[in-house]
Amino acid sequence: MKQRLYIVLIACLTGLPNLCAQSAKQPTMTAEREQQFTYYFYDAQRQLRDRKYDRAMMELLFAEHINPYDGQTKDMLGMLYHALNQHETAKRYFADAYRLSPKELWQHYAKTLFESEDMRDKYQAVVILEQAGKDHPKDEEPWDQLIEAYLQTEQYRKALQAQDHLDGIKGYDAYSAITRYRTYALWGKNSKALKEIDRYLELEPRDVRFLRLRLESYERLRVKWSKLEKAYQEYLKIDPYHATTLNNYAYGLAIHKGDLKKAEQMSLQTVREQPDNPVFLDTYAWILHLKGEDNLALFYIKKALENSSADMDKKEMLEHMEKIQKGR
Repeated sequence: MKQRLYIVLIACLTGLPNLCAQSAKQPTMTAEREQQFTYYFYDAQRQLRDRKYDRAMMELLFAEHINPYDGQTKDMLGMLYHALNQHETAKRYFADAYRLSPKELWQHYAKTLFESEDMRDKYQAVVILEQAGKDHPKDEEPWDQLIEAYLQTEQYRKALQAQDHLDGIKGYDAYSAITRYRTYALWGKNSKALKEIDRYLELEPRDVRFLRLRLESYERLRVKWSKLEKAYQEYLKIDPYHATTLNNYAYGLAIHKGDLKKAEQMSLQTVREQPDNPVFLDTYAWILHLKGEDNLALFYIKKALENSSADMDKKEMLEHMEKIQKGR
């Protein structure tokens, strides 16, 4: 627990905003009380770095007592309670910190609200993040978080508008493309999601991550075989030894009455690479069956079933074996 607490707090402390962020309504303190506050506040940070958490907590509470209007103290106490899994207490402190200094201390309160299971809290987090975006229009952080908040609250149009703003700050890149793809996919607009992949690949045609994403999307959406085959070919130009792609392409050729010789070569390559992979063995067995080599096909389909795990769906493998046995 202490190790976790230390990591969380030091990570947060390295990114703290202005340590003097306070409300304009704060009453003037005497010089003596301000000296006391400063001592406890900064010594608490030292205790945290030395992993003396009880002492740090005590000194932060002293600092809060001396100056209950300092938002940074409350934010740090919120982090401390959060690390101790006292989330409701942490939430109250984060709320106080935000109330005292909304332009600087919005991050932890918004994150805490957003992690809540209560949708009302999530929508409140959206409100806070929208204001943070207005307060910091050229800062990427609030816009990044706002996009995620919009997605989680199913405000997809607003998520795309926020991404437009973020692109204006840092330019269009792979992250933007993925976010747009994800937004459209969650929205159920699959054709637009695929267009976002194509849009990025026009800029970076050899980006293997996006070639793979397009291929997986095509497979999941069961696009026309001609379109899927082209995607297989384009991907394999960049990554010619990717076993799963070779297997899927080989099986696609087999079931769509394509080039069985080519399918066999690709499938054999995957079996040689992963001789115990039941999916690859099943594909190879089925291709052999289609070529009329049922004795060899039966050997491989039995091997596929022997290597399949208990939780695998073996229905197709069993159907293949039955047809292979009938063809002998």
